[in-house]
Amino acid sequence: YFASNDELNDPMEGFRDIFWHGDEIVWKNFLTHYLLCLEHVFSIVLVGGTSIDKSLLNIPVFKGEEDLNTDDYKESFYSMRKAFFSHDLVSKLPKLLAGRNSPIRKKEMVFYLRLIHPLALDSIQSVLLSEGFIKEKVSLPTSFGFGGLGAEKFFDLVNKFNSEVLESKDSLSETVFDLSCNTLMQMQLILEYNHRNEEHNYAKLFIVIKFPEEYLSKIEEMVYPNWYTACFMGDCTNSSSWGKYGYNHTGVCLKFKTKEVNGLNTISLTGVIGCGSNGDIIGNRDYTFEKVNYEDEFVEIDFFKSLGRLSFNKLYSQWYENENNELSSCADWVNDTPIDDWRK
Repeated sequence: YFASNDELNDPMEGFRDIFWHGDEIVWKNFLTHYLLCLEHVFSIVLVGGTSIDKSLLNIPVFKGEEDLNTDDYKESFYSMRKAFFSHDLVSKLPKLLAGRNSPIRKKEMVFYLRLIHPLALDSIQSVLLSEGFIKEKVSLPTSFGFGGLGAEKFFDLVNKFNSEVLESKDSLSETVFDLSCNTLMQMQLILEYNHRNEEHNYAKLFIVIKFPEEYLSKIEEMVYPNWYTACFMGDCTNSSSWGKYGYNHTGVCLKFKTKEVNGLNTISLTGVIGCGSNGDIIGNRDYTFEKVNYEDEFVEIDFFKSLGRLSFNKLYSQWYENENNELSSCADWVNDTPIDDWRK
């Protein structure tokens, strides 16, 4: 049995220390991608209704503007994007994010997405309303802004905080965003509790409240695919393991034969090894045993430079180029690295 990382007993298994750091081009494309994914989910709920099955609320992170299948659809999304970036905050955000003097991690990213989320939803609904697809807008939470500071002043303060605590491993700004996320989570729990008996409202809550966090979790798939693992031990003499995993010393231990391939221990298992015209191709495949190494720190992953699951065409058209065909500096790393090494 191969378990997903969600099923493993260590909650930190599979944790990815992803950060965002890039120029204006990738940041504007990031916000456009967010709008595109939100529009997709909003349209699904518009067609299926708020009682739609939860499994259908899938965020299509591999979707790009070139995947919009009609000219009318493309024109409609173009209008949404134009309305979105006409908001003062959204128009300034790519430059401000590019000017951050330290990488942005998930909790800070959630903060910014929550700021612009009501504006994104309003832009989508405004266009759909003008085109006659909806009769009225869904009520939205107010974008709380930067507490009266103004966007530029806020980012100046965040950069100043980080500059003054460079000797500290955890920046002051990360602490501030931790507190902000905790407050938002409490507000979300209150809202969900108030609607706990309204199952049909899940889709609405997903769009209005949950989407920013769900989006950030989903885009991790653009860096790495979902993975599954089976765990083994080199020997079976550890008493503590028998107590914990051996049903209090009453279980059994299964031993498997391995074979050596290129100096590595492997196990041959039967499963899907390909796909043909008649469906899945079943055969034997050698799986390599990898020793588990525990480390004090997680490997940092630069999101904009780690999109190895995208084709080159989509990577450039969707992330590394702007509307004037200017190239992001994030593409330099890809161009200077052999393709096989880059995709790893």
